[in-house]
Amino acid sequence: MKDLNLKKTIIIVFLLLIGFFCILFIFSNINRKSNVDVNLVFNTDRNYREYTKVAIKSAIENKNYSSIYHIDVICVDIPQKECEEFKSFEKENVYIRIFPESLSSLSSIGNYVINNYVTRTDLFKFKFDKIFSDRDKILYIDSDTLIRKDLRELFNTDISKYYLAAVIRLEPEISAGVNKNGKVHHYNKNYYNCGVLLLNLAKMRKDKISEKLIQAKNADEEKFYQTQKAFNVVIPPNTIKKLSPIYNDNGRWNDEYIKDFHYYRLYFPYSLRYYNIKILDEQSVIIHYSGFKKPWRDPAAKFGDDWRKYSKMINDDVDVKEIIGK
Repeated sequence: MKDLNLKKTIIIVFLLLIGFFCILFIFSNINRKSNVDVNLVFNTDRNYREYTKVAIKSAIENKNYSSIYHIDVICVDIPQKECEEFKSFEKENVYIRIFPESLSSLSSIGNYVINNYVTRTDLFKFKFDKIFSDRDKILYIDSDTLIRKDLRELFNTDISKYYLAAVIRLEPEISAGVNKNGKVHHYNKNYYNCGVLLLNLAKMRKDKISEKLIQAKNADEEKFYQTQKAFNVVIPPNTIKKLSPIYNDNGRWNDEYIKDFHYYRLYFPYSLRYYNIKILDEQSVIIHYSGFKKPWRDPAAKFGDDWRKYSKMINDDVDVKEIIGK
């Protein structure tokens, strides 16, 4: 009788174990299927290396566990040992590749006005389709950014019929400076910022967009807006997939730029729920410190304390006051 009960007990335990492992296997598969790959690209040189690390760190710290980040970093004229420092950010579901490049490879692209926060390194955007030949879709993000939330939803935006998706500029027409010939550079309000670009590389390769961008850059007499003007000329704003401004919340925006809801509604009908800067900031996924107001320069920069928090996670002693000059 005891032997019979023992056998029954063994069989029950065995069946329970089988059931447990079956459930574990099912949940494991469900979790695996729910994982989402996100291809991120950052482009940096030695001046922006530390700031790029902060942007990457913020992206990793704020991602969902099930999002798998493939982060590619273009390191321009940076010693190999320093490039390898980016690999230290790898962890579960975060994979990093390094692409060493040199400014000498940009000899086919003419000179243009270089300021102290954007250099010729920016021109590698024209070569993304060739550098990342194994990718059909990437999400490019500038180094002067703070990434506050998971990027899955942004990356999954359907751009199969578009070359790219971007955020249309929220500001009215502005003058950005005067070139050596005394001409005023300006853009109207209907153009997109190139600090965050969701790119359909497959479509760009097919239609040789890279070559057209370089031609447009070389034909630009002002040569002031780095890659941005060429992109807006070759791929006009009315042909792109428009993204919500939460994906490129300009660090310089304030309520003076959007004085009332009518202005906002007139130019941004696809994002009616973001009717003032406060709400935009609450919902923002990517803060972009475009222009001079950088968090390492200006303590009052938008979400500056958050930016410095991620900086200290990397190196508590890092000097983030000023690296790239005044």
